[in-house]
Amino acid sequence: MNLTRRDAELQKAGGSILIEVVVAVVLLAVLVVPLATAAQSAVSRAQSVRNQAEHVTDAIKVTGGEAWEWGTAVASAWWRPGPVLHLEIEERGAPDHIVGLWVDGWFVGEESPDPDGRVRVEAPTWSGLFGRELVLRTRERGGAWGPPWRSVVPAADGGIPSPTYAGEGVVRGDQAVVHVPTLGNPLLRASWAGAPLDAGPLGMPFVLPPGGSGCCGVSLEGGTQSWWMESGRALDVYF
Repeated sequence: MNLTRRDAELQKAGGSILIEVVVAVVLLAVLVVPLATAAQSAVSRAQSVRNQAEHVTDAIKVTGGEAWEWGTAVASAWWRPGPVLHLEIEERGAPDHIVGLWVDGWFVGEESPDPDGRVRVEAPTWSGLFGRELVLRTRERGGAWGPPWRSVVPAADGGIPSPTYAGEGVVRGDQAVVHVPTLGNPLLRASWAGAPLDAGPLGMPFVLPPGGSGCCGVSLEGGTQSWWMESGRALDVYF
């Protein structure tokens, strides 16, 4: 009799323990499963971001290197009365670099930067060239030319021709595309627009709205490039 009662008590105790184990397993599943799911989702998102970053890097490499190779770029260029041209190249302290000058597509000459990467071109070089379009490019001797920096030769007092504008209803085929040096959306100003240009997709070139026929310019972070725009002309501007 005692054995039977003890067996019954043991069975009851065993049943209680089994219920407690089942409850513990259920609670563990309720807590662990969401955590595991969240962790797996975070890992998947991180992998997705990593894959996107790799694609962006590949796109940048393809855009800048497969079709051609750019040499050293002109960092900035500006005019002083005279007119006297001042410019700086990106590679400073590089003695083997040269700067080429073209006016209206005709080669004018070459200059060698000083140890600080600066070039100064005096007024006699620009005699009789007021209003002409100047292109500056730099390279290491024997290497590829860098992207062009565009400017219009000013008068002795530093003045440049004022832009003119196309009349209403005129069909225009001109277009200028500005390439900025970063994947951000920097502040660009055009000489024919009162407000800064609207930012486009992140990292994409700026396609400028139709502007004036004549001397046009775009400014970025204190640097200004200018050129002559006419109907049907298309060009790329590199900062």
